[in-house]
Amino acid sequence: MHYATHPVPADLSPWVRMCWTLRSDNGSEQPHRLMADPCANIVFVRSGSFIEHGCTTLPGSHLAGPLGRHTDMLASATFSLFGVYLWPWTAYLLFGIPPADQLDAMIDLAAYWTPADIPHVDALRATDDPDTAIACLRPLLLSRLVDTEVDTELSVIVRELLEGTELPTAERLVEGAPLARRQFERRFKQLTGLPPGLFLRILRFQRCFRMLEDGRADSLTGVALAAGYFDQSHFIRDFKRFSGMNPRRYFMSTEQKADSFLRLE
Repeated sequence: MHYATHPVPADLSPWVRMCWTLRSDNGSEQPHRLMADPCANIVFVRSGSFIEHGCTTLPGSHLAGPLGRHTDMLASATFSLFGVYLWPWTAYLLFGIPPADQLDAMIDLAAYWTPADIPHVDALRATDDPDTAIACLRPLLLSRLVDTEVDTELSVIVRELLEGTELPTAERLVEGAPLARRQFERRFKQLTGLPPGLFLRILRFQRCFRMLEDGRADSLTGVALAAGYFDQSHFIRDFKRFSGMNPRRYFMSTEQKADSFLRLE
């Protein structure tokens, strides 16, 4: 497995968090698990194929929406992917797909590309060079984002949650927002597709998973406390829901570690 992240040009940074590539030269079919994630990806399959839930082959370019749970994929023997990791509001601005409709969905983008887009899509899928791929990506995205508007007030809050080092509780997040509770919750879900509480739970899980994957954990209790869990039961419940694995088994055995498409830096 060869995984790498790639920074994006400044003019794409309000819409794209980063780009990534994933390649495997393994000689056999490989299971992959996608972990829960509050952000969507545009995925370009450059070679090979992926089957979702054992039945649906993913198209050459698709939107992998935010995941409120884990999901399993089966990859062909060898494959190569180019991915575009988006901010939560970007996919709606690009394709007009409401965030709530993106949740746990894999959406074929063939119907969304215009005739002018197709040469850029084809060129992006044909290259193995990340810089060339990003150069092909720019006209695909920027031509659609010329006159777009985003909920600036909420996007600042969401971006701080995704980039910050501390996570508030859902209650404190709502209390600290410059809006009435119901208005804040409605606009938050409208922007991200997720209610604030679930959004924060996924971010908290991601922190736990990164600590375990990076070998920065001395104990499960330490991981849970560092990520902001107040008791083990909530930590275990979320870890199972969002990864499909028992955290103790994962912690005790490297064989339990899953391959996920996206390993956040």
